[in-house]
Amino acid sequence: MFRKRKQELLAKMGLDPTTLQQAAVRVQAVTTTQVRTQVAYRLLVQRVAAGPEMPATLRSFAIGEPQPQMGGVSVSLELVIEPPGSATYAATAYQVLPEAIAQTLAEGQRLTVKVAPDDQQCVMLWNTPHTLGGADPDTGRALAATGPGASTDDRIARLEKLGELRDAGVLTEDEFQAQKAKILAR
Repeated sequence: MFRKRKQELLAKMGLDPTTLQQAAVRVQAVTTTQVRTQVAYRLLVQRVAAGPEMPATLRSFAIGEPQPQMGGVSVSLELVIEPPGSATYAATAYQVLPEAIAQTLAEGQRLTVKVAPDDQQCVMLWNTPHTLGGADPDTGRALAATGPGASTDDRIARLEKLGELRDAGVLTEDEFQAQKAKILAR
């Protein structure tokens, strides 16, 4: 009785059991892929977390596709890693960052990364730039939005970026005004 009623309802909606089964298989495949991606990312984080923190400079970056299942956007980072007491080297990191953090990235920015203990090319942005000025790669403390003697062009660029973050809904009006005051006070 139930099976017949189910088929009648599906027919009214223009669906047949075979189409539903195919859709269920596709959904399962996507879900399985997402779970594998999340597990691989967690394993990468665990691997890198065991390594040392090192200062780095962001040479370039590319913001990719949103990754809602992981809570951010994919980002490709071209970095120059600066190991204490050793020669600098280039490395590329692919990771998911919250969009608010990804929007604060800038070429030439100083950052802190973690490097896997068994592979110097396996790196992740670790001390993310929570403020417009980024984070001090040596102390981990947030840097001021502008440094002493910042140029007028630099201040204007920072104010424009701040406005974009507010317009995008990343910053509230109060946060915008507070950061704006800091920039103008220097």
